Amino acid sequence: MVTEVFYSWGIQSVTLADTPLARDLTISQIKITGDEFLVLRNATNTNLQLSNYWLQYFNDFDLTKTSSASSFQLPSVWLTPSQSIMLSVGTAAACGPVWVSKLSFTLKDSAGMLQIVGMSQTSGIVGYKPQDQVSWSSKTSDPVDLKGISSSAAAQIYYRTDKAWLSAATPPGCTASSTSTSPATNTPDTLTSTNTSPPSILLSESDEASTISNIPIEDIGLIAPQLSEIVPNPGPPKTDANDEYIELYNPNDKPFDLSGFKLQSGGSSTYTFPDGEASLQPHEFKSFYASKTNLTLPNTAGEVKFLSPTGEILAQSDAYADAQDDYGWILADGLWQWTKVSTPNARNIITTETSTSVLGSNQTVRPPVSRKKQSYAPLTISEILPNPKSPQTDAENEFIEIYNPNSKAVKLAGYILLTGMQDNHRYTFKNGSIGPGSYIAFYSSTTHLTLSNNEGRAKLLAPNNSQIDATGDYVKAPDGQSWIYAAGKWQWSTTPTPGKPNIFVASTTNSANNTSANRSSAANGQANAAGRSENKSNPLHPLILAGIGGTVLLYALYEYRHDLANQFYRLRRNRAAGRAAGQITQ
Repeated sequence: MVTEVFYSWGIQSVTLADTPLARDLTISQIKITGDEFLVLRNATNTNLQLSNYWLQYFNDFDLTKTSSASSFQLPSVWLTPSQSIMLSVGTAAACGPVWVSKLSFTLKDSAGMLQIVGMSQTSGIVGYKPQDQVSWSSKTSDPVDLKGISSSAAAQIYYRTDKAWLSAATPPGCTASSTSTSPATNTPDTLTSTNTSPPSILLSESDEASTISNIPIEDIGLIAPQLSEIVPNPGPPKTDANDEYIELYNPNDKPFDLSGFKLQSGGSSTYTFPDGEASLQPHEFKSFYASKTNLTLPNTAGEVKFLSPTGEILAQSDAYADAQDDYGWILADGLWQWTKVSTPNARNIITTETSTSVLGSNQTVRPPVSRKKQSYAPLTISEILPNPKSPQTDAENEFIEIYNPNSKAVKLAGYILLTGMQDNHRYTFKNGSIGPGSYIAFYSSTTHLTLSNNEGRAKLLAPNNSQIDATGDYVKAPDGQSWIYAAGKWQWSTTPTPGKPNIFVASTTNSANNTSANRSSAANGQANAAGRSENKSNPLHPLILAGIGGTVLLYALYEYRHDLANQFYRLRRNRAAGRAAGQITQ
């Protein structure tokens, strides 16, 4: 049925190749010949649930000539902003933070068109919203996005830029080339996640000839080394000038020659590896110190890049802030995070537990690590304001307030705020701290988080993605009232107090709209800092009680109907007998 609806909608126009679309979910790469695949990308600033979208395929770009059409619903998985999913007929080496799943149909080489359609249903009415599309033809004169497709170019991949579609054996910065020529070999039937830090296969530019001349010949076809650890602030008696270091990891089974490659700190400070002086052995960690590179790693904020000889970014760290003495900024399990144990020239040691995906992940090109458990200082969400009163606005004046119940200040770098019933809005703290016993309100003008007026909640995660606190769920946020934790439950207060202890001024809304009275407790075995978890049941409405009583009465009448009937007949006989006796006496 879905296919039929899509098809009848599509033939309203001869070609849709140039139609402007919403593009919340975009087609960023496609391979039409050989081992076919396409990559879809979340182009929004919020999480997208893929199951709300369908992929539609026509076997000709001209829909009046289309002889068949296929469609299928995308997998049920959330795509974070800028994250992608690769749908593959055969096998393909994924690049970047992508999900991987099966493409259930093959693409016709000579002509075709793909569309992404968003689906929604309101009051029984199904709505269709085109998102993106790409069309192709083997002819160069046809009005399509991709012209002159040749079945002989089995390695050709098309990728989208801001201005046009381009083609290459491997798109810039990515490893999207096929690893198998047989569509029946190792087809990814299940949904898996590749590593978060994308490996880059060298020669990933469209102009491969110029690239080859700058890269050592033994490195061609290898995965680029990864940044694995950065130490910006070595502790005394070590010094920044000599003992700061950047560590690289070689994920290949062959040595990697670093001649001509570059390390970059900040936006301009660069070190180029001299020819023949540095290499990485297979699976080796190697640290490069400031005494050699003369690179400066700021203690307050910074990031590091690993560049090709031509300046292409092959690896890049996340930005860090507030580097403590001897802490290492490490890549572990696909996440950049701080560790108390720096390990130059050796495998990283995690002192933060990182949550893993229940769907599994591809660990093949991540730097291997050892683990050392660490707990995080508990913080609590004490107040949120979903619906500021005019003239304040949702975009500027919504806030989430965090309270620090600890006796010491807590650095916020890495902590995460989530909002929405599906946790689809996310803000990660880059820096800052909260003092002991202090309250800080974080406004939407800074976090860009959305608190719905109809229903919602907020969560606080530790840097390792474990939940440490959450509000109760709310509905129908009243104007100017804040959702606070007071008297053992979440409830509305008519007096918001951002950055200060809560003041509970009872609201008439609480009796009707208080949907969740208990506080969500922390994960990882940490008790909630305030110890405030309480379950209270709301009294049942009198009409509900009356309905229950009526139901019980009806059931009793049905169950004892025969006894009641006998009693009724007995009464009638007794009454008749009494009348007869009276007539005889007279």
